[in-house]
Amino acid sequence: MKTRVGNQRLWATVLIVGLLIGFLPVGRAAATLEGCRVSMTPSSANGGFDSTFNFTITNNASSSIEWVNIDAPGGGIFTVEAGSANRWTSNNTDNDATFTNWALTPGRSQNFAVEAFPNTGSGPVNWTVMASDDPGGAGSISCSGNTSVTVTGTPIAVSNVQASDVTADSATITWDSNVPGSSQVNYGTDSSYGSSSSIDNNLVTSHSVTLTSLSADTDYHFQAVSVAADNSSDQSSDDTFLTAAAGTAGNTGDNGSNSDNQAPLPSGGIPLLKIPVESTPPTISITGRVPAIQKVEPIVQGVADDNVAVARVEFSTDGGLDWLPVQQAVGLGGKHVSFSFKPTHLDDGTYNLVVRAINTSGIISKTAPITIVIDRFNLQIGPNVMSLGPQILTPDQTGTITTMSGVDQKITLSALGGPTKIMLTATDPKHRSNTQVFNLTKAADTGLWSGVVSFSGSGTYRLAAEAVDGVGVSTTRNLNDFNVMAPARTVDASNNKPVAATVEVYYFQPDSNSWVLWDGASYGQSNPYATGRQGQFGLVLPAGKYYLTARSPGYRKVTSSIFTTTRTEPVSTTLKLTRVRQFRLGPIHIDLVLPSLGDQPIQAGNKRAVGAPANSLIGKSAPEFSLNDTNGNIVNPVQLLGKPTVVTFGTTWSPGMSEQVNILSQLQSNTDLNIIPVAMQQGTAVARAYTTIAGLKLDWLVDPSGALTASYNVQSLPTSYFINREGIIQKVVIGVLGRQQMLNILTGLN
Repeated sequence: MKTRVGNQRLWATVLIVGLLIGFLPVGRAAATLEGCRVSMTPSSANGGFDSTFNFTITNNASSSIEWVNIDAPGGGIFTVEAGSANRWTSNNTDNDATFTNWALTPGRSQNFAVEAFPNTGSGPVNWTVMASDDPGGAGSISCSGNTSVTVTGTPIAVSNVQASDVTADSATITWDSNVPGSSQVNYGTDSSYGSSSSIDNNLVTSHSVTLTSLSADTDYHFQAVSVAADNSSDQSSDDTFLTAAAGTAGNTGDNGSNSDNQAPLPSGGIPLLKIPVESTPPTISITGRVPAIQKVEPIVQGVADDNVAVARVEFSTDGGLDWLPVQQAVGLGGKHVSFSFKPTHLDDGTYNLVVRAINTSGIISKTAPITIVIDRFNLQIGPNVMSLGPQILTPDQTGTITTMSGVDQKITLSALGGPTKIMLTATDPKHRSNTQVFNLTKAADTGLWSGVVSFSGSGTYRLAAEAVDGVGVSTTRNLNDFNVMAPARTVDASNNKPVAATVEVYYFQPDSNSWVLWDGASYGQSNPYATGRQGQFGLVLPAGKYYLTARSPGYRKVTSSIFTTTRTEPVSTTLKLTRVRQFRLGPIHIDLVLPSLGDQPIQAGNKRAVGAPANSLIGKSAPEFSLNDTNGNIVNPVQLLGKPTVVTFGTTWSPGMSEQVNILSQLQSNTDLNIIPVAMQQGTAVARAYTTIAGLKLDWLVDPSGALTASYNVQSLPTSYFINREGIIQKVVIGVLGRQQMLNILTGLN
């Protein structure tokens, strides 16, 4: 009985399993492809440049191809970046591209494109193309055909281009290259250059070229060029630097030699002998360690010795250009002298300290230069002013400046903490490869840093500054955002090809109620403007009402619509010129001047904001501070409560501030308002002197350390913060405000 029951159970199990299997979905059995063929173009590629390879696959089988895999040659020669084919889905790794979700029917051909980056040079290597009639690639076969490719060597590429050691008449350009190459720099006062350094044919990867005989206080454009042994070449994008003003000392050092033995010596000390009695130089040394970074000027001590007598001991804080006698020197006229001194009236900055001893025979010995940094304030980058000729480029309320590619703008900013170098980096967030670097130069008389910013292409850029002091401490700060527009164009209306034309700008003069040719020369621009063969022109116009005309031989004159600018901004438009029709009768040609089709609309600037949203301080309490005003009174935010307040940040060197302080002076007499101009990164004496010279009655809040400026994150000058009676910031305005504008905002504060 047990055996019979067991058999029945076994057969029942088999029956149930069989029924379940019968209900399962039945998969299609894959048939092996009989064959496929492939051809590929191109058969060569340049190392270091993206290449697109086109694989034409022909299905020679009786079933459809539903899976394709294209595999790069081994050895890391290529990096696969993307694949594409009409209606197919592509997935790729660094080594291959796989295509699915479509079918190539028997007897048909289709192109499969693979974008790949050649990493290195190589002789002929082969791609592998596999195909299958199974969507998952089962039973795949290799397609026959020629898929051979040769990759040439990696071409030279330049990077890390910088201008350094910029003086009134020289600058050193450095850069790197990925393979050894020669060194040359093209340079000039615009992006067409016009001058070149001599070629250094030593093949190196770290390049340095010093440009000499430059003009002082001049904007220079430059471009680094390198050529490799295989004759591949590369050049950097256009870059700029600003030479120092005439009379500014360069970054020259003093090696401690006796080359200035015959230089005139200051009076004082022991008289020199008319007839030298020795040829042995004295010895001099500094005792103790002089700290590199100090809050106050250091006290320096040392000793000097000579075979006969030490006549003088002097020191220099500029590397040996200027000398002063030490304040204490015990033993002058004898063989041994001990000395001490303290440099005085040194502003925050980096100094090269040198001490020298002079014996009675006039022979000089010097100490090696010691770098000291006077750092009362932390390294800090202040606000900036952007200008185009006499025009100030004012940001909109998001901090964005609209400008045009290829146009030179000057930037001026202040800095604290003794920076020795400041560089600007312009980065396009969407296209990191568009990054540009600009170098700033310090003016010896004002201590301000300035340079030229010229964007090589259109796009949106964020400008950041990096400052480095004498001991390598650095800091960075985001400045403004830039909306950079492409140059305006003159084109043929029929095919949009460039047309060389003469563009004229007409300005509406309110006083005479008439249209006049705009005086472009007063704004550092040409008018009329010859576009050249590329048909491009760059105009940045001040606030006003304008229209444009364009003329070219063989074309009808075109006139733009009238447009208005509310601030200094570029003109972005395309003027389309229509060819003059001719009636021809044998040798007689008669121009048919047709009536105008109407004015062409024009766009000035770009209203699209690319910067940050509204100022992050709006709606928050005004930052705390406790600072002196120019009368010596301590001011803090608590004292401002109960009245509408405007805090306007400016500086005596800011061009726009001269207009703004007049208005602030008028309003400060209103006892119902708090009118607080802030002299940022400047002291009481400077603010008082500026006010006196301007003939104004104005009390400033002085912020010599820049602490208040930093807490408000002021970027452009002037910037005004409007604060209500409860101490809450309600509005932030960048740029100069008129008297009534300022009053309207103050009286409207909640």
